[in-house]
Amino acid sequence: MRGTGCMECNDSGYRGRVGIFEVLPVNADLRDVLLTTPTEGEVTKVAVAMAMVTMRAAGIAKARRGETTYEEVLRVN
Repeated sequence: MRGTGCMECNDSGYRGRVGIFEVLPVNADLRDVLLTTPTEGEVTKVAVAMAMVTMRAAGIAKARRGETTYEEVLRVN
């Protein structure tokens, strides 16, 4: 998917903005890690076990749906 540009978007290929988010809900397992061993590695391990969607993965999903481009996801992430 690649933006073609037009007069409305000033030939940028983009119109408006779309948010890409990384959300990590705090459950009992994560709460325990945050209270006992709050290192990046431990938090990441729990987040992966919880199947958290990373910001890059969320951006790629939006690119697949045509909401943004792969180039833009890689540029900002």
